Amino acid sequence: MSERYWFIRSRGRVLGPFTTPQLETMRARGQFTQFYEISEDRLNWESAATLTHLFPPSGAGPGARTASQAISIDDAPASAPSSQSDGWFFAVGDHREGPIPFDELQRKASRGEIQPETLVWSAGMADWAPARTVGGLNFPGASPGPVAPSAPGPLAPHPTRTSGMAIASMVLGILWLYWIGSLLAVIFGRIALTEIDRSRGTVGGRGMAVTGLVLGTIGLSMLALVFLAFVLEGASGSRF
Repeated sequence: MSERYWFIRSRGRVLGPFTTPQLETMRARGQFTQFYEISEDRLNWESAATLTHLFPPSGAGPGARTASQAISIDDAPASAPSSQSDGWFFAVGDHREGPIPFDELQRKASRGEIQPETLVWSAGMADWAPARTVGGLNFPGASPGPVAPSAPGPLAPHPTRTSGMAIASMVLGILWLYWIGSLLAVIFGRIALTEIDRSRGTVGGRGMAVTGLVLGTIGLSMLALVFLAFVLEGASGSRF
């Protein structure tokens, strides 16, 4: 008789194939429970509970399933369960615990003993469902609902060209040219900054304009100091 191979599906993730001895090992380690789905061809899926040699049918607890019923951990019942229900069961591995009152269910959720994806059941529910679907059941650290993203603000325009006056201002400020360059650097720098401000971001070169303006101002300041020195020297010479 040929060996049978099984695929396992949980929360949309498919693993395998595995042999029956491998499934037995995984079940013993708690890595494979009756709440998973299994398939031999990855097309037709059924509950792992149909492997009765791994998961013997038990009458304990509610919701006993037939071999034709498939279990999906992510599936919720047709109607959301309510906290008003009394007598709750929850799944721990391949075992069912309960019944417990809702207050105790909430305490277990607060202590982390029951997670949002833990399967729970109570009278009136069509099927086992994740605990997160139970109205009024809160979990520690639960994040608030998604916040609608705000509309992005307008993007700043990218400069399409560099101001020629800014380039000239920086070059003349560096060359000096017996203070003529300094004077022109200041003039061109002022013109370039005005042009850039009026362009609303389409003209670049502000850094070069500022550099030329500063160098020109330094050159003209030196000219003023030289002129003042000559005046003072002339005034002192005329006294003698």
